[in-house]
Amino acid sequence: MALTLRIEGHFGLPILENCLTMLLHEYEVPSLIEPQEEGFLCAMDDTAPRLSDALAAMTSRLPHVLGLSKISSLSTPHAPQTVRPLASVNALGLGLCPSCHASMFDAKSLHFFDPFTRCSCCGGHYALPVIESKNITFDTLQAPATHTYEALFEAVASYIAQGNSVVCKTTFGLRRFAAVTPTSEHIMATSIAKLSTLAPLIESEIQALLSIERPFLRVKLHDQARIVKLKAPDEGFSIALCAKLAALGIESIAIEACEGTRSGEKVLDFASEVSAQEELLVMVRQNEVRIVEGERALFPRRLSHVSHTLGIASHLVAVPHEREVAIDRMERFDQAHAAKVVAIEGETLLFEATNVVRISPSVAASMSLIVEHRLFGSKAVCVTLDDMPIFGYFDGKKMIDVIPSKPFEGAQLLERLGSLREGSDRLVETVRVKLPSVYEVLTLADDHFAATVASILELDEASMEALITAGLLYGGKGGLHIDMSVGDDHRFDPYAAVASLLSYRLAGVSSAHLAYSLMEAWGDFAALTLQTLQGKTAATHLCACGAALGSTLFWGRLRQKVEPQKLLANLTLPMSGNNRIVGAIFG
Repeated sequence: MALTLRIEGHFGLPILENCLTMLLHEYEVPSLIEPQEEGFLCAMDDTAPRLSDALAAMTSRLPHVLGLSKISSLSTPHAPQTVRPLASVNALGLGLCPSCHASMFDAKSLHFFDPFTRCSCCGGHYALPVIESKNITFDTLQAPATHTYEALFEAVASYIAQGNSVVCKTTFGLRRFAAVTPTSEHIMATSIAKLSTLAPLIESEIQALLSIERPFLRVKLHDQARIVKLKAPDEGFSIALCAKLAALGIESIAIEACEGTRSGEKVLDFASEVSAQEELLVMVRQNEVRIVEGERALFPRRLSHVSHTLGIASHLVAVPHEREVAIDRMERFDQAHAAKVVAIEGETLLFEATNVVRISPSVAASMSLIVEHRLFGSKAVCVTLDDMPIFGYFDGKKMIDVIPSKPFEGAQLLERLGSLREGSDRLVETVRVKLPSVYEVLTLADDHFAATVASILELDEASMEALITAGLLYGGKGGLHIDMSVGDDHRFDPYAAVASLLSYRLAGVSSAHLAYSLMEAWGDFAALTLQTLQGKTAATHLCACGAALGSTLFWGRLRQKVEPQKLLANLTLPMSGNNRIVGAIFG
């Protein structure tokens, strides 16, 4: 007989599979792993002498992964006879598994405070290059004394505690660590125990922060009325430094990715080049985890797909090779061969190519949903909201944009506002007299709607990110009506929305309330338009992607208006930005 574990989920399971395999190797338990559509089965010989020890070790040594949804057990008739080898997994940038983390704080371990600690299943494998050893001879590799590392991080922690910043080369790239200030946007808790003391977190949010992917999460700090991105200590350097900071009574530290140092700044360095990746940002709502944006722990990746297309989206490239497509940063490839190149509109190619096809960012993002949910042959409608809502239709073979928003031209903003409807000219004049700083924004506006709105609301940053953050600060119970000016063509009118926001600003409504109201209004508008499109096209699937989905307000409102089980979003890819590379291959 075999004791079988059913592991269910949609992301990160190969990592868990290898951790499980290594543990069963250690305890000499014959096992067999069988892939399933959403997870895998792990059958273990229930007569193995050390099975009970292995099962006990699983509870403390297996890492949590973001995409894990359920683990259950069952009995099956045939016991496996051998221990399987490790699965082939891409070199990812991951946090440490529980075993490696524990070894860093075991004074008897060779890894005591060693920032390079990792195993084949965890750690910053992506950052460190593969070193070719041909024509190199050596007798002995001498590791430094373990307590040298501890003294090093004690000194760095003490220096930061005195109000200084330190740039540290880590296995996740170059990072700046400094004391937290009222303007710090990215914060790392110095210990796992301090997460809940910094911000009100539910259990599923804590689990996400402690997953082996170690993402950022938007939170509202307990002691301040502001939103930050919070994370737990992740790779070896950060874990060692945070342990020493915690010992000094420091609960959190500001962290940011950087490319160099400032004048007079101390640097912690080592003699190897490292490759950095964009950090992960996740969202948790009703115990459901979604990846908002990022790259680390997601890429590189391989798709089992025969393709003759080379896809390019931002800094990522998808290269066909035999019966697979490899996706990674462009500089990681020496060469590539393809029949055609598909690139995102508006992006500059860094090489010469003859057969180049351009697709819109919204089509590429929408196609990533078709690929992930295997909707080829089915009809689907999709909303993409990165700056303004764009609606697409998939006929089973091809995705097209069918309802774009009306164009937003910053140079024409004052003129369009003044002629929007009767009396609009008086609105513009009142803004000029009573809100001169806002009027200046209107005169200098560019063609980015979200950035312009953030400036009108006088937020710290002109971006969609700032709008999302401001909306989360509102503590009231409901939003105000924002005019979408939806006509028979169902197109979002950005000038009407700006006019609504200006009217409310003149009435003294807070920026947080207006940002909240815009996210709610967009959710209502997206739901109504998706359902209208579905009725006209007989589509069986409703999809959504884009930066705005990083707002729990927008996502929650959209799901409230549309049956949740019918609304599809990205599962293993970010909901914005880097999902486009997968769509480019199929677009």
